[in-house]
Amino acid sequence: MFPGWPHRSIYCLLFVFSGLILIGPVSLQAADGWVLGQLLDAPLHVWPHILADLVTWLAYTSIPVMILIALRRQRSQIPHPFLWVMFSLFILTCGITHLLDVIVYWWPAYRLLGLFKVLTALISAATAIALLPMLPRLFHLKTPKEVDEAIQGTANRLEEARQKELSEREFITQTVVEASGVGYWDWRPMAEACFYSASFKAMFGYSDDEWPNDTKFWERVIVAEDVPVIEQALAAHFGSHGERPFDVRVRYRHKAGHVVHVISRGKVIQWGEGDEAVRMVGCHINVTPLVEVEQQLRNRNEQLELVAQGISPGIWDWNREEGKDWWSPRFYELLGYADRECGCGSEVFLHQLLHPDDLERTKAALQAHFYEQAPYKLDIRMRCKDGKYRWFETSGQAKCDESGEPVRMVGSLIDINARKQLERRNEESIAILSGQNDRLLNFAHIVSHNLRSNTGNMMALLEMYAIEDEDTRQQIMEHFSKSAKQLFETVDHLSEVVKIQTDINRKRVLLQFDEIMDKVLSSLRGELEAAQAHVEMDFSAAPQINYVPSYLESICLNLTSNALKYRDPGRILHLVIRTRMEEGCTVLEFEDNGRGLDLARYGKKLFGLYKTFHNNADARGVGLFLVKNQVQALGGSISVASTPGKGSKFTITF
Repeated sequence: MFPGWPHRSIYCLLFVFSGLILIGPVSLQAADGWVLGQLLDAPLHVWPHILADLVTWLAYTSIPVMILIALRRQRSQIPHPFLWVMFSLFILTCGITHLLDVIVYWWPAYRLLGLFKVLTALISAATAIALLPMLPRLFHLKTPKEVDEAIQGTANRLEEARQKELSEREFITQTVVEASGVGYWDWRPMAEACFYSASFKAMFGYSDDEWPNDTKFWERVIVAEDVPVIEQALAAHFGSHGERPFDVRVRYRHKAGHVVHVISRGKVIQWGEGDEAVRMVGCHINVTPLVEVEQQLRNRNEQLELVAQGISPGIWDWNREEGKDWWSPRFYELLGYADRECGCGSEVFLHQLLHPDDLERTKAALQAHFYEQAPYKLDIRMRCKDGKYRWFETSGQAKCDESGEPVRMVGSLIDINARKQLERRNEESIAILSGQNDRLLNFAHIVSHNLRSNTGNMMALLEMYAIEDEDTRQQIMEHFSKSAKQLFETVDHLSEVVKIQTDINRKRVLLQFDEIMDKVLSSLRGELEAAQAHVEMDFSAAPQINYVPSYLESICLNLTSNALKYRDPGRILHLVIRTRMEEGCTVLEFEDNGRGLDLARYGKKLFGLYKTFHNNADARGVGLFLVKNQVQALGGSISVASTPGKGSKFTITF
């Protein structure tokens, strides 16, 4: 508050005092004729007053100096520094009046003495006035004993509060530990003693007095196979001086006989001089319910794994909320890929792997599942690594947020290609049987018509034979023989048709088209050479097929001979025979430059039995009928494109 001024005041006072001492006698000598040596001639009874005033002056001067030095050094800790300054000035002026009393004995400086007394009076009055507000507090100041007692009482109360807080904390900790089922222990290895909490003992079915505080009873309760686990964990903890935590899962035998699974955790809190463990504390946590749940989950997972192994599904997980997609390794394996080889996610699934024809159907099923809670399960085709499509069954379940928007969906993918092929074969068989029924019905009409015509003609001839003369009978017998021959041919043709309908299950073998056609051309070599026909063949696109040998040979023979029969006499026959692949099916084409046919007029009758459309003497109307039946009997189809005067093109799709 008054930095540096106490030291300067001291120097000033000392300077004043020295000046008075030095010039005082001179002044006296000048005024009254006294000299310095005359000071010693003062009466003996005066010297006590002189010495007392000098000592008082020195004391009164040193006291404020020490006070002001203390204020300078510890002014932040001393209350009311202004009062201390006023008090110091009061004492200092009082000391100066005592000094002036000594000087006045030889030098009558009463005016100066009066001035300092007035100054002392003013300072003392000001100090007294400043102290008046402080008097009530000064009266209540305690004695040192009372202060010591108050300090001791405060210390005792703080200690009691601390002990109470510690007790409350200990009680809370104990309550939490007991409520949580955690049992704690306090082990002193050097003393071979261990304290176990009541909750520790209750964990294994024992009361507090049934389990003594030693390690021998503990050795009886723990499962013997788990003792090495405890020993190894303790050795690691001790050997690392506590850096490796003591944390193990072991088993105990409950008093009732069943096993209790616990997690034991602890730490050495006191080490000896030789780094041996002196005290270690820890706890036991009962995790038996968790172990039981874990075992149930393990059993459940094992069941799911067995089911998954049985159906071999691929699992997919679409997590829209986190922006993550996952496909299991089996998912990729079903498509012929290595794990993560083709990427994953909805974009890859919908736009790279899914068959384009199944895209809209799949999207509609997903929308119905998301917003209408319809089950998501459908059969789809997916492109495999080899480029081929296979049939799969996909199903899944979505999880939606509060607004109903899907945030995650998990599902499976199962290969059903074999089942689909079987279904397709069944459908083909049903179609074949249906076609057979239609053809048999048609066959019944043909049999009824042809047999009735031939037998009716023969009956009429017999009736005529009975009434006519001998010459007429000879002609009747010639007609009868011709009708019988026609009947025989009809029965032969119908037998061939019946054979086709009943022989569809004959074994198919791998046939080469060029080998079949070489055989056919060899059988027709004479007619081909006579007609100077030119036959062009190209089987590079589909060189082979699994088919019934006799059927394929009959089809090729009938279509080749049909081209010979109905060739245009005005130009050399040019027959082109080729194969190609179309949507996974083998296609065989016979294209010629023959007479052609008006399909608008004869198209519906073209493949009928005994249907002829040209005036060829050897035309019987049987070949195309047999070809169509053979092709359809094995699930194929035949079509024709023809223009009169330009030629015809027969297309067989196997």
